[in-house]
Amino acid sequence: MNWFAKLWGPVARLFTPPAPSTSDDLAAIELAMELEPDEPEAVARARRFIGHGLYCLGAGGKDPKAADPWSSCAKPEHPRHAHHRGRVFSDCSGFVDWCYGWSRNDPKYGWRYCDAFVRDALKDVPGDLGYAVTIDQCAEGDLVVYKSVDTDGDGARDLIGHVGIISKRGKTWREIRVIHCSGSGAVAVKETDGRIWERRGVVFRIRH
Repeated sequence: MNWFAKLWGPVARLFTPPAPSTSDDLAAIELAMELEPDEPEAVARARRFIGHGLYCLGAGGKDPKAADPWSSCAKPEHPRHAHHRGRVFSDCSGFVDWCYGWSRNDPKYGWRYCDAFVRDALKDVPGDLGYAVTIDQCAEGDLVVYKSVDTDGDGARDLIGHVGIISKRGKTWREIRVIHCSGSGAVAVKETDGRIWERRGVVFRIRH
């Protein structure tokens, strides 16, 4: 052994991390090396349209096999959108329906919209589309939804319901991330936290 090998051996050992000494150490290393699982298909489909589209109540999600969630809207809700033509409009439930590959008017479940999701979640009847879970049990791909409200008792929906798709789980409404289609802002599809569902929202898990 020459003089360089004698000198380099002790120096090299200073920079070599110790081998795992226990099975717990090995397990921790293996866990750290695991890749994040692929996100649910519905979340991936929703993510493609963040920053796009315009909102119109009753639009979108007409054809679950279409390449995008949009549909034309003869009377856009906001006058500033009136100059737009073509397949650029959707509402929240139309967007969710398309992301999951559902028809808005399903022969088994009927119209899939916010109020229907809430009713289905809270009655929790076997064979229905889904059921409610608590916010701390939520997972990517679950829905967050609240129903419409008739504030003055005249039979009309004064506050329209809203639904979105959880894109990142959390323990509270403000920790989660949600992709949804709404009328606020310059574009319809956005990713936000869940604070707009915090007061009266339901987490809706779809049966598989």
